[in-house]
Amino acid sequence: MDVRSRPDSSIIATSVMAVMLATALVGCDKPLVGVAGTPQVAGGIEFQISDYDVRYLEINDGDNTYEYPRPVLRVPLSIKNVAEESFVYSPSHGALQMTEAATPILYLDPGAEADLPPASKNLISGVVLDKGAVEGQVVNSTTLAKGDSLQDILLFEVPDGPQKLILSIPPAMHRGKLPLLFRIDYKPVEPKGPKVFAVGQEEDFDGVTFSVTGSELGYVKTKDAAQGEGFSSDPLFKVSYEIKNGTAAAIKFEPGHKAVNLRGAAIYGADSAFNRVKFAATTMVDGQVQNSVTVEPGKSATDFVLFEAPPKEVTQVSFEYPASLFGRTGLARFNVPFEWKDVPQPKELQK
Repeated sequence: MDVRSRPDSSIIATSVMAVMLATALVGCDKPLVGVAGTPQVAGGIEFQISDYDVRYLEINDGDNTYEYPRPVLRVPLSIKNVAEESFVYSPSHGALQMTEAATPILYLDPGAEADLPPASKNLISGVVLDKGAVEGQVVNSTTLAKGDSLQDILLFEVPDGPQKLILSIPPAMHRGKLPLLFRIDYKPVEPKGPKVFAVGQEEDFDGVTFSVTGSELGYVKTKDAAQGEGFSSDPLFKVSYEIKNGTAAAIKFEPGHKAVNLRGAAIYGADSAFNRVKFAATTMVDGQVQNSVTVEPGKSATDFVLFEAPPKEVTQVSFEYPASLFGRTGLARFNVPFEWKDVPQPKELQK
């Protein structure tokens, strides 16, 4: 099951970019055409294309984590200044229009005539992110002195099947007058994605580990400020977890079980999401952390979150927990087994 293709994912927008053809670039001169893995130099700037991959993106932006529902093609790009004078590298990842003169473009290889780029190109669209940036992407202009280098990441839509491609590096990214071209022999690969853990395993977030310790279907005991002790009216799916602070500083754990505008824990089936259960502000759930907790170094906190019961045909759910609730970034992801069973009502509900 692919937990990233659920219907209510936080979407990172893809921009279908228009190409403004720089016809002035097509003249008597011919651009250099190389292949991925072999360096090329233009205008005193050396470029090299590393092996591409296909990934589902997870973008951390402040306390929020955004997910892109479709995989993207990632093309790593190495840039080195081999000239005497310094050079300012300015990334164009946020450009909403692509030009041969100013932005990298990716298109189908026209074959033997690649060194005379056609005026009309079969493009592979670029990808622009609404929020945040991909890890490894250069987001600000950077000055490269002689011998300095950096790594960047180019993002494109995934080609439809095996394709021979041309990646065009624009003159704006070097000191040359023509694009620098690289041939890429694209073959479909299995998309990579964030790792999904099993119950009992620990996922590390910069020294703080999160683990799902168990799950069960049952009625939960409650205490209301006005009505006193009671139980949930229906059996609920309870997912228990533990947060261990392995750092040298205290962390703040704030589960926010009743918060309205806070992204909390979630579970998903193959094609649907199941609601998290929130009780009234005056109702406490027995054993659940109600307020923020300070977790000292070497200590841990245990808690659980409640969901509506999945239907009988569900045997496993994908559980996600925002690391922002314990002072980190990202999402904890776990596969949690589920087994439907008839749960007898507590005696108090049988009256």
